[in-house]
Amino acid sequence: MINTTISDGKGLGYKAQVDMFGSLQTHQGPFRPDDKSYIVPFTQFFTLDGTSAGSSEMAITTGTPAAPVKFFIPASLTRERFITSLGFFISGAAASLDEFGTGTALTNGCRLLYSGGISGDAVIAAALKSNFEFVRLCDGQPAFGSGSQTFQITNAIGTAEAFIPQLDVRVIAPPYGLKLDKATTQRIVMEIRDDTLTNRAVNFNIFAKGFEVL
Repeated sequence: MINTTISDGKGLGYKAQVDMFGSLQTHQGPFRPDDKSYIVPFTQFFTLDGTSAGSSEMAITTGTPAAPVKFFIPASLTRERFITSLGFFISGAAASLDEFGTGTALTNGCRLLYSGGISGDAVIAAALKSNFEFVRLCDGQPAFGSGSQTFQITNAIGTAEAFIPQLDVRVIAPPYGLKLDKATTQRIVMEIRDDTLTNRAVNFNIFAKGFEVL
């Protein structure tokens, strides 16, 4: 055991952070989690080209296992980017948990992954085929209403019901969510591997939230 004292050198009284494994948490560069002046909010839909202006509608007819259609959030060219939550939106008239949107469950399912890391692609969810599997991925959050409508909003889009499961990314990537290193190919990707539109979803998209470090 090493007995030592750590000082921030500025007399500001910052305390050293220790994680659940007893390891000292350190940070390179200007980012300090307790100094909000370095942080700006980040929000964006997953899109086909990764830009905020790209297509975000995932209810499509062209996805296959051999040629999945990829929607993603990329790394920034100039800022460190952290993704802290993902908000899924799936709507369809008279939708139920065992369906996808308002139709039969998907055959191959959608695949959510973190791409471009040191160890290659990390699959977060391998085969999301039904409304329930999205709800399950998000630990049943948020839950509201009762009975069969515990996770469902009635008439969200016209007469279509909607599921809005929210994934707290900090649970699977503590403490600040998934980090996308600036000027890299790192990205969070949703692969569409089925026809998610025909007789299924009216709307299907993902909204990412997080922050960037200046």
